[in-house]
Amino acid sequence: MPHDRTNAEGATIAQTIRASGRRLTIQRSKILDALHRLPGHSTAEQIHAVVSEDQLDAEMALSTVYRNLETLVEMGLVTAFADGGGVITYEWAATETPHHHLLCDGCGHTKEVEVEALDALTVEVKREHGFAVDLRHMAIRGQCARCQAGQSK
Repeated sequence: MPHDRTNAEGATIAQTIRASGRRLTIQRSKILDALHRLPGHSTAEQIHAVVSEDQLDAEMALSTVYRNLETLVEMGLVTAFADGGGVITYEWAATETPHHHLLCDGCGHTKEVEVEALDALTVEVKREHGFAVDLRHMAIRGQCARCQAGQSK
């Protein structure tokens, strides 16, 4: 089960939820299971569809999925990412390796990338300011090569 997974501190997802003063409800458990089964970034609608397939006898409202996703994001267990078109997708944050997205402001294209320089930035900010930066999941906005080429004409 996904709520048996551990976060960076070694606590299970269930322990993390309980430590925040919240309960691991049936709805949260089903949403976590759906997130675990879906590949990569998923919309609330995709998560709702998976939950609905499994729960034919008692349907979960889409608004319940959204509310629970917001709570899981607040707890740092799930990340939310808005792409260039404004579509918000969700994915596990607790155990995933850091990854980042290049997001084109021109065409909305998104590309997942690893940027080693961000590791150096994290160390530098900690050294200079004593601030622990969390860059596990972020979007780097700008313009892709195709949009830049279109603007130079």
